[in-house]
This record gives sequence, structure tokens and C-alpha cells, in this order.
Amino acid sequence: MELADKIRAMKDDLKCGEYNAPIATGIEMAAQLVERCEAEKEKEEDPVCAKLAFTCPKCGGCVIEQVASDCTVSTRVTEVTDVVDYANDTEVDSEGDVRYQCSGCGWVIPDVGNDDDLIEWLQDNNEKGE
Repeated sequence: MELADKIRAMKDDLKCGEYNAPIATGIEMAAQLVERCEAEKEKEEDPVCAKLAFTCPKCGGCVIEQVASDCTVSTRVTEVTDVVDYANDTEVDSEGDVRYQCSGCGWVIPDVGNDDDLIEWLQDNNEKGE
């Protein structure tokens, strides 16, 4: 069993009250570090991450997905330049709300409801943005 798996197992034990407060805090911190390291590894291995100017502030993930209400569609964003490209050239036409979020942890990009808002947010908020 790898160290990351052991930390995940210990984190699961936290729900059962297996550890005292200082140890529980250490386990939580270690679990967050594991998540960050795995997100960094995902970035290195995923060609889409190299194109996107996005790093999730919550988990460090690099993949954005578009989620639309009043339909069941979740589409992976593959590139953002002056337009937003989606995996498999999927078009989403929804009468409801659209949001953009990290596909790893579900963190919602604030105040972004369409492709133009996403482009502007990425330009204004990400260290990789140009």
C-alpha cells in the first residue's frame, strides 16, 4: 500500500473518531498535500492542462467542465484562447443556468455564466493566463 493510500485510509478513520485532535489535524494536512501532489501529477500528464490557463484554488486541478441545468450535460473544456473549445466539439444549448467548475473537486468559478465570462475570468485571475 502506498503512502497516499495509507493517508486516505487514515482520513476515512477520522469520521469514526479514531484519532485525537492534534493527530487528526496532521492527517487532514497530509491528505490535502496528497490531493495537491496528485493534481500536479495530473497537470503534467494531461495535454489539456498544458493548454488551459486554469489552476483550481481549492484542489490545484487544471480541468474545467461546463455544467448546464435543465439538461444533463457536463462537457470538458479543452482549450481557452479567444474562444472556448470543448471535448468532442460538444455544443450545449440550455434554457437554465450554466456554470463552470473544476472537474476534480467541483469548485465553481465565481460570476462566470458563459464562455465570454470564462475567458475574461481566466485572463484576470490565473497565473498562467496571458
